[in-house]
Amino acid sequence: MKKFWLLFSFFFAFILVCPFFGCEKRDAITEYKIDCELNDNILTGEETVDFYNSYSQSLKEIKFNLYPNAYRKNAKYTAVAKEYFYSAYYNGESYGGIEILSVANANMPLDYSITGVDQNILSVNLKDELFPNERIKIVIKFKVVLANVISRTGITEKSINLADFYPIVCGITNNGFYECVYYSNGDPFYSDSSNYLVKFTVDKQFNVAYSGTIINKKELNEKVTYIIKANKLKSFALVLSEQFECIEKNLNGISLRYFFINDENPIQVISAVEKAVVLFEERFGEFPYESFSVCQTQFLEGGMEYSGLVYISDELLDLEKIEVAVHETAHQWWQSGVGNNGIEHAFLDEGLCEFSVALFFENYAEYNFSYQDIKKSANENYRLFCSVYNELFGEIDASILRPVYKFQ
Repeated sequence: MKKFWLLFSFFFAFILVCPFFGCEKRDAITEYKIDCELNDNILTGEETVDFYNSYSQSLKEIKFNLYPNAYRKNAKYTAVAKEYFYSAYYNGESYGGIEILSVANANMPLDYSITGVDQNILSVNLKDELFPNERIKIVIKFKVVLANVISRTGITEKSINLADFYPIVCGITNNGFYECVYYSNGDPFYSDSSNYLVKFTVDKQFNVAYSGTIINKKELNEKVTYIIKANKLKSFALVLSEQFECIEKNLNGISLRYFFINDENPIQVISAVEKAVVLFEERFGEFPYESFSVCQTQFLEGGMEYSGLVYISDELLDLEKIEVAVHETAHQWWQSGVGNNGIEHAFLDEGLCEFSVALFFENYAEYNFSYQDIKKSANENYRLFCSVYNELFGEIDASILRPVYKFQ
């Protein structure tokens, strides 16, 4: 009996102290700790990537996407399509890019190189082989120059869009790391879900929209520092604006936020997002995050999705805002919660999101759209497109199982 109580006491003590010594069970995914500061158009940062090898083989290098290099001068693949150049670069030509300052592990420098088809990949050589299910911490110091451009990442006239601004580990496929080329059409991203802890410092006149939850906020002189936590994101994003107002609703523990610049009726957007979440949870399953930010920002293509945060363009009309907000909300399931490679299988998450929009309007009659009307309109527009294309260029390739760079 004494041995039993001795063992029981040891087991009970182990349960109590284990969380404090880091022996609690961790998610089998990569974790980012990012510390960055924005001054004018320069973002300086340091990230610690606690990389988890989910691949079936050992690794001798780790590859990161360097998306900001698509904004540099003479980029082979530019982030902005040619037909949008005049609108996007509102002050004339402007360039950006990312510079890697150092890469290390446990204060020991690691060899690295900038590779890829367009200086879009950071390849880090490991000193020792990393076997499946093992971890390694890599510390990367970097500097990003932001272009004056209305795009996913850049300084606009009314806001600063900060998506894809840090080195992001390439997603792992059956063939190893998948290197993303930052094409101007489609969604040229593919990464695995990761946990994030982000420390972000900026001038205090900015209001900040964010993925995740603020766990601390501190003002010092003219700066404010946010500490933001978010789990299981495909990527982390921020939007800043001096003009932002925000309304927030709590939906069964989910914080829904709408950051807007010039919306005379913001309630209609946040209400539509709330209805969409209710419907999609009922049909598709639980909302994957604790919070969700919808950001009205300067953007040329309607909307853009990231995990826990989406853009909607400030140029949209009322009903367009509803439609785009619902579409981007659907991406929290299709692309974020249920992942796919948007470069290789471009049709998949977008098709499911458009279906979700039609489902939304079918279930909420107050918007005066029916599922059949939306389906009919889509079919007619597609047939018109095919007819015009065939007349101008010859027979169209109507296959959908193609990567984004095969769509003109």
